[in-house]
Amino acid sequence: MIIWWSTPATQQLAAAHEYIAAHDEAAASEIANHIWDSVGILARHPFAGRQGRVAGTRELVISGTPFLVAYRIEKKEVRILALLHAAREWPEEI
Repeated sequence: MIIWWSTPATQQLAAAHEYIAAHDEAAASEIANHIWDSVGILARHPFAGRQGRVAGTRELVISGTPFLVAYRIEKKEVRILALLHAAREWPEEI
């Protein structure tokens, strides 16, 4: 399957990297790469994430981080909808 990142999800990844990089550039790159690699697994295993809190979505917990990736499976694509910090309130729609 093809992985497709939405504009908001891409911006959220960049914002997370920026925030972490303000304190530790190496850690920011490491976490961003870990998120990217974890999402890459969905190309082969799109049902690896759990059922999402928002109807029609799934959630991939990014191990070792406080982040979750919300996504939707559509035909031959995995659409990455959002990168969310687990401590933040979950949106009603993604």
